Order: sequence, then C-alpha cells, then structure tokens
Amino acid sequence: MRVEVLVFVTVVTTVVSGAADVDPRIARLESAMLRALGMTHRPRPKRGATVPRHMLELYGRQEKLRAAQTSGEPAGCQFPDVTVPGNIVRNFKGKYHNIVDPSPTACSSRGVTFSVSAVAAEEFVRSAELRVPISDDPRVWSAAKAYTVSVYRVLQPSKVASADTLELLQSHVITPFDRDDIKVFNIASAVQHWQRRAEDNHGLLVSVEAVKAEDGTRLESCPHFSLSDAQLFVISTDMQQCKSRDKRSARTVDSSKGPGNICKRRKLYIRFKDVGWDDWIIAPQGYMAYHCSGECPFPLNEHLNGTNHAVIQTLVNSLTPDAVPPACCAPTKWSSISMLYFDNNGDVVLRQYEDMVVDGCGCR
Repeated sequence: MRVEVLVFVTVVTTVVSGAADVDPRIARLESAMLRALGMTHRPRPKRGATVPRHMLELYGRQEKLRAAQTSGEPAGCQFPDVTVPGNIVRNFKGKYHNIVDPSPTACSSRGVTFSVSAVAAEEFVRSAELRVPISDDPRVWSAAKAYTVSVYRVLQPSKVASADTLELLQSHVITPFDRDDIKVFNIASAVQHWQRRAEDNHGLLVSVEAVKAEDGTRLESCPHFSLSDAQLFVISTDMQQCKSRDKRSARTVDSSKGPGNICKRRKLYIRFKDVGWDDWIIAPQGYMAYHCSGECPFPLNEHLNGTNHAVIQTLVNSLTPDAVPPACCAPTKWSSISMLYFDNNGDVVLRQYEDMVVDGCGCR
C-alpha cells in the first residue's frame, strides 16, 4: 500500500526560518498545528539542551505498553502506564541562589525556584516530586555517616530565612545505601498552591544536616554534598483534552481492506523533521497517523461501517443524485500518541495527545 507523507516541507521550513515572503496560509496552518498541541508559538530549545534520563525511560515505557495493548485505549484519558496518574508529565529545571538557613545545625543550604506557569489553571496536579540525586563522591561519605535533607516552602522572599517564613514539606535521612540514587520529596502541596497563587511562588529551601562518621557530632560544613542538580517532576491531568469516545458499535471492522476506490483507512506518515520540528520534538521522530478516503457506493455493506443515516443518504443519492450528495468517508475511531518534547520554557514534557491516529473509517 502506498504511504502518503506530509509534504509541505519546504514551505513550513521557510516559515520556521523566518523568511519575509511566508505564505500566510502556511503560517496559519503551522499556528493551527501548534494550537492543537497546546502551544502559543514554536519552542526553540537552547543548543545542547539535555533530556533527563528518567523522562526518556518514562516515554519508552509508555511506547512498550501501548504496543502491547489489545483492548484499545486506556480508560480515563491517561497514559498506558497506570502508575502515571495523568496525561501530562513535566520536568522543570530550577534556578538556584544562596539563602541563609535559620537552623544552627545545618551544614549546607540552597534556595531554588521553579517556574510552574506552564501548569494551566484547569489542570489537576496529581503528583509533584523534587528529585534530588545523591552523590557517589567518596568525600561525601568519608565525612559523614548520615545526612538529613529537608525541603521547605519559602513563604516570604528573603536572603536570610527564619522559622516563621518556612513551611516544612518533607525530610529524608540519607545513608550510604542511598548513594548514586535519587531521593524523592513530595512537594505537591507547594506546587498546587503556586498554581492557584503564582505571586506566592518564592521557591524552596533545601537544607542539609550531617552527622560525623567518627564521633557522631554535627558537621558545620558539607560542601561536597551538592544540591544543585535537583529537578521538579510534576504529573497533571488536562481534562479539556479528554473526550468521551464513541461507544455505539462494539464490532471491529478492518477498514484498511477492500477495493482501492472504496472508503477505507489509508497510510499517512507524519515526519516531524519534514516540518522543521525535530529540534524540539524529542520523540517520536514521526508517527503513522493514517487517513480516510474513498467512495461510499450504494448499497453500503457492513465492511463500510456506515451509520443508519449514511445508509439512507446513500439510498436517496442512488435514486436522485442531484437531491443529496453521497455519504462521506470519515474517521470513526481514533487513538492517542505520547510525545516527548521541549516546551516554550525549555522544560521537558511528556504528554498524551488524544485523537492523533485514525483507527477506523466509515461512511457518514
């Protein structure tokens, strides 16, 4: 079967490059495609931008589970992996700054802020984790036998924190068993608050206390325990993208078979490189979207998966062609895809997009 490919390569690439003689119709087409992906403009990630390993692994897990599915789409507009309770996963990089910890026993502290403005007001934040990598540096573990890492929400902006300007979110004791691992802190309450009141986002304070390996006393300084690689991992659900699916017909119809001119599903491969989007879409490189085309002749048989209205319309058209047009070949069933990409803020996002793949066609 012939594979059709999205072909407005040259013109859209011209749009991306910013040429002055852009066809306004093509510019509108690109804008419409970006809006369908929930974006206001084309992301332009920095050269050399990196993708967190756990985001790549999460995307790969979704694709494996999707390929193994035998009962259609997962319920409730969510990823194939039911342990990911939403349809959007964002990985935010923080901006670090110095802040004085009020605790006299702290050996190190850092302030960090995350811009979570990309989390829309209508999204429901289901999970928010601060992921802190634990060093495998021998100097870290020769100096202390254990560390206590605490994460606070900063209630008021200041270079010198005080007890009444901090809200403890979670603490963890870090031991040598945690070295070269990721420690996860639940900060969902803070992110949910910032989502409602962006003006209250004064960031976090991450504080470290350490116990000496030799005598059990507190360390006054722990410079080798790095706090500058922590990242925010947020899972949310955008209910506006969740649509109720047509459940009228439980039968499965292979709409890809039949004579060449009959209504059926045909191949259409979308290659993101061809439209100049491969610099910000990390994965997939493209996908098989399919499309529907062909005739809906009288009489409609079961293979054409026609509605009752389409059957009647086709009958009337066969008797009086000038009175009513024939039924149209159109999609009857869709499925989603997962996309991993850089957003307009340079953060990495894994998102499930509904109705991106045509799974079935019929006469309507």
